[in-house]
Parts: sequence; structure tokens; C-alpha cells
Amino acid sequence: MATILLTALCLLLGACAGVTTPSDSDLKGVVKMFHHDLRWKYIKAAAARVAPEQSADFLEKLEDIEKDLNITHLEVRSIIISKDENLATVKAKIRYFLIPSTIVKDEKIVQVWKKIGGGWFLFSQKGGPIETSEKEPDKPEEKNPAEEKMPEKEPPPDDSPR
Repeated sequence: MATILLTALCLLLGACAGVTTPSDSDLKGVVKMFHHDLRWKYIKAAAARVAPEQSADFLEKLEDIEKDLNITHLEVRSIIISKDENLATVKAKIRYFLIPSTIVKDEKIVQVWKKIGGGWFLFSQKGGPIETSEKEPDKPEEKNPAEEKMPEKEPPPDDSPR
């Protein structure tokens, strides 16, 4: 009897040891977990994988459609990592519908992932029910010199005799 219990305990502990989460540096695992969190509406966990300066906006967009959004399938088609290994483009296929509609939409999405501090974060997404901006918020906008107002010059003093 004790042998059976000991064997069962070893099997149980062995099974638990096999359950892991991807490391931050494992892009494929991070993307898979992000898609899993999106599909099952773990929106805060999904938003935690979005670049920090865009995370709040992404979460807000997701909260707006959370009750109506139903993702039935997400499939990664390709992952291309840049030469410097700091950017990656992920192409995927998403199948979803937004209640009250029952029409399932099949769309391609393109995600750009950026390595920040050793971890991968979603930087932009085009296609699907939630799109994000490609503009880097921490980069100052370049101003068009033609649009800037020049200070008005005062006329030179009049030196002519009166």
C-alpha cells in the first residue's frame, strides 16, 4: 500500500515539474503565452506583455470589447527575428467574432515584438480586433519648421529726423 502511494506521489510531483512558463527571452514561448492569454481573456496578463509605454492603452482597448470578443483560433504562421535580435515580426492568423454578430472573421495579423531589458514585448499589431500604434511614444515628434511660428520682429527704430 505504501509503495502505491509513494509511486502515485512521485508521478504527481513529476507531472507538476513539467508545467513551466516560458522565460522572457524565449520569443516563441512568450508569443504563444500572449496569444493564449488573449484567447482566454486573461487581459491583464496579455497587457503585461505589451511594451510598457503602450500597455495601458492596449488594456483599455481590450476592456472595451472584452465581453463581446470571442477568439476561436490563433495560429502563428511565421516568426522572423532581426539580425541584431532586438526586433521580431510575427505573422499569425486569428479567427474571432464580436457579439452580437455570429459571423466569424478570419484575418491575418502582423505583430512587431521588441526586446526590452532581456524580455520580449509586443510593440505593434496590425489586423484583428485590436490594433496598436507603431509610433514610439518615447521618441519626440519631429516638428516641421515650416509650421512653427516665428516670433514677430519689431520694426527697426526710426532714426530719421522729424
